[in-house]
Amino acid sequence: MLSIAKGEYPLEEWRAGVMTRMVMSARNGATQLCVFEQWCDPGAGAPTHVHTVEEVLSVLSGEAEM
Repeated sequence: MLSIAKGEYPLEEWRAGVMTRMVMSARNGATQLCVFEQWCDPGAGAPTHVHTVEEVLSVLSGEAEM
């Protein structure tokens, strides 16, 4: 299994007010899993959308509407 050191990958601005760090993705060898950390300014976040697979979201601080 591939091991990723926390902070090994840089923060990227995905859209205004949304910073993301990819932890596991196709970029580093995953074929069916994507794990990332994300920091969103109040009122910022992803637009309404759907996925064909399950998605897990954990809010560590603040509030989110999903």
